[in-house]
Amino acid sequence: MNKTYLYILFCLVLFSSCASSSYYQLYEVKPTQKSLSIDDDLIYEDANCKIFYNFWSNGGDAGFDFYNKTDEDIYLLLDKSNFILNGVAYDYFKNREFSESKKKSLAVSKSGYYKKGEAIGGIGEGFQYGNSVKIIEDSIIRIPAGTQKSISEYLINNSLVRNCDLPRYPRTKKDVRNSNFDELTTPFVFGNLVRYRHNGKLYSVKNNFYVSKITNYNYNDFTYQKYDELCGLKKIYPTSYFRYSKPTNFYIKYSIEQTTSYHGNYKPYDNHKN
Repeated sequence: MNKTYLYILFCLVLFSSCASSSYYQLYEVKPTQKSLSIDDDLIYEDANCKIFYNFWSNGGDAGFDFYNKTDEDIYLLLDKSNFILNGVAYDYFKNREFSESKKKSLAVSKSGYYKKGEAIGGIGEGFQYGNSVKIIEDSIIRIPAGTQKSISEYLINNSLVRNCDLPRYPRTKKDVRNSNFDELTTPFVFGNLVRYRHNGKLYSVKNNFYVSKITNYNYNDFTYQKYDELCGLKKIYPTSYFRYSKPTNFYIKYSIEQTTSYHGNYKPYDNHKN
């Protein structure tokens, strides 16, 4: 038995061991406005813009992509826009200051010449130099005609929901059960109040959603493996994919060893993109 085979076998055993202790709490979301749902995509549209939602992430990304349909600039007013969760409004504009490090790399090869970021003709030595640039957060985001920008600031939920209808560690599909909700019983009602200015006129858009179903899954029932192909050739190792990935869903990943809590301890995450 060669060393390569033993190494592959070791990796597979290690991966299987880690995967067996992983679980996922799946959240299914519905909009309160029927016009938002289009073939499982979540899109709001008016005469000036399209707003796209894709919650799929660990904790649920409550942000959005704002597309300018017009022939003129649109100004997204972050200081007048909010993420709203269970009746509590969270500000998109926080008047923050960011520090961005800009680095340049040179890789000098054995052949005596160089190319930025890459060694040519052999293993080379790398050098980095750069400086830090301060960026002040904008309260108003300009979106040129025919373009879009992403706003991503908050998670929908980062703590497990626990109740008697949800087995915490389902071993098989027989253990999987759902908790279903309507707009009155749901633990999470959330959305965005988006304000923008176009041609001197102020517009307000309010998109609301609620969690309609929560389900716990083990790793094997939540994922599947597929041998991807490139140029007609299948890869040696399979790639894992999520079974329930779509814009109207999100999840929380947890494990047996992980200490979890009841939902309610809401924390935002800072991942603002202009």
